[in-house]
Formats: sequence, C-alpha cells, structure tokens
Amino acid sequence: MSIRRLNIGDKDFSGIYTEEEWLTIDVSPRGKSSHLDKFMVMSVLEMPSDWTDRYKEIHMIHCLEHINRNERQRVVKELHRVLAPGGTAYVEVPDFRQTVHLLNKAFEQDDAKSAHIWTTSIYGKQRFPGDQHCWGFTRHTLEELFVEAGFKSYQIGSAGPDYAIGEVNMISSHYKQEPVLLVRGVK
Repeated sequence: MSIRRLNIGDKDFSGIYTEEEWLTIDVSPRGKSSHLDKFMVMSVLEMPSDWTDRYKEIHMIHCLEHINRNERQRVVKELHRVLAPGGTAYVEVPDFRQTVHLLNKAFEQDDAKSAHIWTTSIYGKQRFPGDQHCWGFTRHTLEELFVEAGFKSYQIGSAGPDYAIGEVNMISSHYKQEPVLLVRGVK
C-alpha cells in the first residue's frame, strides 16, 4: 500500500500515524529513530509540487495556531492543494473564544490555577522555539480560511473539558485539557 495520508506538524507521532499509509512532516527533526521512513523534516509551505491532489486524508492537529498569522491562509491553501479531490482535511486548534470565556471566569472567581491553565492555552506552553501560539482561532476565522482556500464543504465541531463533543468527532484527546475546534474540510 502506498502512502495516501498526511500528518502535519507532529514530530513525535505515534498510533495510527505509524501505519503504512501515513507520512508525517514537521519543521522539527524527529527525536527518536523509530519510524524514520514515515517522517520528513519539512514545512507545510515547502511541500513539493508533485504532491498536488495526492492525499486522501490530512491531519493537522494543534499546529495551525503555531504558524505566523500572516501565513495561515497560505497554509490552508496548501492543504487544499495536496488534498485529493473528494479527500478530507482535519484541522484542530484551540477554541480561542471558549478559552477566553474560561479565562475571564477564572479571573472573576480569583482562581489563579485556572487562570494559569487558560492563559497557557492562549499563548502556548513555550517549552521550545515554535511552541508559542501565534493566533487564536474561532469558528468564524476558520470558516473564512476554508472558504477562501476553496474547500467544497466543511464542518466545524467543538469540544472541551466541560462540554460535549460537537457535530464532528474529535481526532485527538486535546479536548480533555482545553476547548478545541475541529474543521473537517472536503475538497
């Protein structure tokens, strides 16, 4: 079976991403030596021209928020370019609106621990270069990106630690830690 699925922005991939039909790309080198044949050091903006219409499924889980806000539209257009007709791209990001709501609630309740958690959700953990969040996404901003990139259809689901999963099943378990939005876009 050839590689037909692309995982973007996950240097420490595991689970389904180690299966034969998945390729993972990330701007950071892989830390461990296992599955090196399934990994390439590459920016989403450096994907080769011969990848056009190549992948039937793309996952970009908690990566888009780490990309400079001025590049976000180019990135989503690149996802659309390499996605095969009829293929699906899944992009998951923190839910900025819900996170700000929770941060405000923590401030109102003088809850320093929760305020720290939600502030970290807004700015990223900043453990290493590139681990900061460059933009906060809402349903509206994600919708604009997917429409402008040319996706035929899309759904936006949401989930968080204290509310039910929305109309799109989540790909990751990040929603257990922080509110997230997941776009499921079809080319």
